[in-house]
Amino acid sequence: MSNDNNLFKFNQNVSEMLNFKYEISVKSNSNSNDNEIEKKESKRKKVSQACENCRKKRRKCSGDRPKCITCQQNNYICYYNPCIKKRGPQQKRKKRKYKKRDKENKGI
Repeated sequence: MSNDNNLFKFNQNVSEMLNFKYEISVKSNSNSNDNEIEKKESKRKKVSQACENCRKKRRKCSGDRPKCITCQQNNYICYYNPCIKKRGPQQKRKKRKYKKRDKENKGI
């Protein structure tokens, strides 16, 4: 039973470090004496920007500043790029797309 408690404490600590909410509820079934453990995990918080180390190594970043949890655990230098990259199609592609569409519409 102590192994189960240690495992629970480990899971709880890891879930707190990774910004998970970790809940356990015990259900008792009248037909059986064994208790079933149901685990519920909520989704990870979305981070607006990951640090450069997590981004390069494709790891989950907690987004904590000045040092994220992954960098703390691995003794990495944690830094964030001040220039936020914009998502979406590149402007050149967008312009080509509109030019092509305009040519097609003129032919109609």
